[in-house]
This record gives sequence, structure tokens and C-alpha cells, in this order.
Amino acid sequence: MARRRSTRRGRGEGSVFQRADGTWAGEVTTGYDEGGKQRRKTVYGKTQAEVLVKVAGVKQQLSLGTLSKSALTVKLYLEKWLAEKARTVKPRTQESYKYCAEKYLNPRLGRTKLDKLTPLQAQSALSEIADAHGARTSNLCRAVLFNAMKQAVRWRLLPYNPLEGVTRIKEQQREMTVWTADETLRFLSVAQTHRLYPLFYLAMATGLRCGELLGLQWGDLKGNVLHVRRTLLTRSGQPTYSTPKTERGVRRVALAEDVLSLLEAHRERVGSEHRQGVSPIFVSDAGTLLNARNVTRVWHALQVTAGVPKARLHDARHLHVSLLVKQGLDPRTIADRVGHTDPSFTLRKYSHMFEDQRQATAISLTDLLKPSAPRIAN
Repeated sequence: MARRRSTRRGRGEGSVFQRADGTWAGEVTTGYDEGGKQRRKTVYGKTQAEVLVKVAGVKQQLSLGTLSKSALTVKLYLEKWLAEKARTVKPRTQESYKYCAEKYLNPRLGRTKLDKLTPLQAQSALSEIADAHGARTSNLCRAVLFNAMKQAVRWRLLPYNPLEGVTRIKEQQREMTVWTADETLRFLSVAQTHRLYPLFYLAMATGLRCGELLGLQWGDLKGNVLHVRRTLLTRSGQPTYSTPKTERGVRRVALAEDVLSLLEAHRERVGSEHRQGVSPIFVSDAGTLLNARNVTRVWHALQVTAGVPKARLHDARHLHVSLLVKQGLDPRTIADRVGHTDPSFTLRKYSHMFEDQRQATAISLTDLLKPSAPRIAN
């Protein structure tokens, strides 16, 4: 029957209208089907007031979780959430979210109805992921699922977040490898004849991340200051420029004379077509953008030749921080240089280094009060 008169209501409050036979009806959206189409519950009454009461009752059932709101599965919901999330996060973050969903979450929880997902079910799935793939992977999946369910609550698809009661799996802290001065010099001596030597030297001298190093262009070098503006990622097998990891990642890094001299010599060695402002500082033999995996492969091979402890390329960043700490620089200055968002993170991350430095700077009160020169009696 055609509607004769409707009552406009606020968003999410349902619609109420009078039918052709004089009775009243109300509709409330309860969720979405597997095709993404709205599911609605309709109530009827002889008067508008009666229908309004019934609409309020349906809404209360929704808020309490006692009304089955949707045939939407966890898998279909995650697809919708990821599509919306792509508008607000970086492509690399989006890819990691999607990978967690497709690789780990969907095979275990994908067929579960969204409004039937329980904390115990989620906890069991995450524990299974931890057993098969490690605690870190499990906790990344938990973070993705937690954020997705949090949004489901905002969208009124769920009355509460079922991940609220799900605990993180305890991770074994990955130890950083920081070479001694002797080990660092041995590595640099072996690497000195390799074409990637300037890249590795710059990594140790600046603490730049691998992607930031590969994203550098000659136009980023102004005098003795290196402007970090981008990072180079590999997406779907193709090199792609992106913004740095954090807002603080866009920064200026002062370079010492040894680094400037090395970069200038490197610039002379590359072809003239690769010396322009928009040209990458570091390229392959063919003049193409470098792949991080290939760079890491060379890094590890040189370690074996040098006979130094196995370390990740990212550990060059830790080495740089350790040198800054030994120089007595404060956490704020270090955080600014390496692109940490918060100096408190720097302090937590490298707390053992700061503690060692504090111990090394213990000063005797007697020495402080000791006169610098003997007094001459009058």
C-alpha cells in the first residue's frame, strides 16, 4: 500500500508513517545482509503513538544485543570496514590490515555472524594464530580486529566490542644488536669497496630507516642538511614512494663533514643522468630504484665476510642512537633526529642505554669540590 503521511525523525531513530488504510507503521534498520543491503524491521499499530513505542522497543533490543541485527559475517564486515579504512590510512597500513584479515582472521572467524562473535571465540582464534605464527602476528591481528569491532559499535552494528575482553599474547622482546666500535669498523672496512657502502655508512651516521634511505633524492640535500621527506616501499612488487612512517618522520638531519664528503664522492661516481635534484641518491647498477630486500641481502653478506654478529639493517639505526646517547644528547634531541613521535618512546626503547650512560657519568663530590689550583698564601 502507498504511504499517505510520514513523520521525519532523526538519523538512526527509524521512520514512522501512516499507511493507506489509516494504520501506522515504523521501520528500523537492524543491519545488512550479505549483499550489503539494509535489513529493516517493521512494526505496526493503530496510532502513531503506539508505533513510536514499538519503534523504541526495537531500538532498545538493538542496544542490548537481544535482537539479531544482521546476517553479516565477520568476513563481509571486514571487507566493508577495510574499504572505508582505506580513505584514512596510508596504503602500507591498509595492506597490513588487509593481509591480517585475509591470511589469519577470515580462515578462523570469517564465517561467524558479526553479532554472534564472542570474546572467547576471538581469544581462541588469536591463541591459535600465536601458536602457528607467533605472538607478534597474533597481537597485530588483535589490533586490526579490535579497531574493526570498535567501528562496528559506532555504526550500531554491535552493542559492545567483543574484543574488549580479549588479552594480548605476551611477546618475547626482540633484542637489538648493536655492534661495538671495533665491529663497526670491521664491517665498514669490508663494505668500503661495495657500491652500497655510502648507503650503509649513511644509515649508521644518521639513523634513517631503510625506506627513508632508499627514498632520498639529491634535491633533499641542502648544504649540510638532509631533508627526509619520503620513504620508498615495495607494493605489489613495484617500488612506490610514500610519506614517512610518522609525522615526525618528515625532518631535517644535520650531516658531518665525513658524510658530506662521502656523498659528494658517490655523486661523482654515478652517471650524470642520476645527479639531478629529483634523481634518487641510491640506485641499482641499472639505474633503477633499489629494492629493500636486495639491499638487505648485501648487508647480511658483508656481515659474514666481516665476521661480525648478525644484525638487521634496522640495527644500524639502533647503533646510531647508542652513539648519540654516549655523546650525552637528551631524549628530545635524539627523538627529533631519528623521527620518533614522542621522546618518551625513545627513553623507553633505549632505557638500558640511557641507564648505562648515567652510570658512566657518576661523579665524585670530592672531585667536584677539588680546587683547580693551589691557593697562594698572602
